[in-house]
Amino acid sequence: MTAALDPTLATAYAASLAMLAGTVLGATIAFALVAGRIARLTEMVLDQRLLAAAAARPRPGKASPATVPAEPVPPAAGAA
Repeated sequence: MTAALDPTLATAYAASLAMLAGTVLGATIAFALVAGRIARLTEMVLDQRLLAAAAARPRPGKASPATVPAEPVPPAAGAA
């Protein structure tokens, strides 16, 4: 003997499952978007650090900025 499911209850059950699936899908998409944004920001920060480290690294055949004498700055016009 099988019990027949009330059509109203079946509709409510199906709607509840659909809403749950939509919520899970929405949360998954939101998580993917946030994770992607965090990954891009992390990549930008690491790129900046790598560029700064590469700029600070001495290059063969070139004097480092610390060993290059600074140009004398002329006094401002009108300064006494």
